[in-house]
Amino acid sequence: MWHRIVCHNDFLTDLLERRARKGQLVFVRGASEVRPGTDQGPPEPEIVVSAQDGDVRILTDTGR
Repeated sequence: MWHRIVCHNDFLTDLLERRARKGQLVFVRGASEVRPGTDQGPPEPEIVVSAQDGDVRILTDTGR
């Protein structure tokens, strides 16, 4: 299942922007929320990573 990731941690945001690529396996720990759906689609699962208790780890290399 795909999730939208919202990161409120500047260090982790920078890491993801520089190193994460489409198709990589990423471990994310944070609070889980479901945003209301729009007229164009169903509700969307979301993981919110805060500065206090979130964690993100890139598990696979690009292209694997």
